[in-house]
Amino acid sequence: EHAALTAQRRMRPEVSALVKHIYPFLQDHPSCQDRGPVPGVREPVFFVQHTRAEGGPGDGAGTRSRTNPHEAAFLAGLAKWLLRHGLAP
Repeated sequence: EHAALTAQRRMRPEVSALVKHIYPFLQDHPSCQDRGPVPGVREPVFFVQHTRAEGGPGDGAGTRSRTNPHEAAFLAGLAKWLLRHGLAP
């Protein structure tokens, strides 16, 4: 037996729409509606393509987790960009 979330209060509707096929009964709480634009970016949701391989088991890092320093550096830069453009932490 399991319990599933039926109302979410954190994701923008554009993000929650990506998981509706997995959680068909998931509803957006009214507090998630009418959020303004994200400063510094054109779209509130986007995907980044790159060809940098993940590291992980067998790469000498001593972990079973997957890692991608390129993605980590990109996201750190994106966070700095958003802060510089007025997004509150």
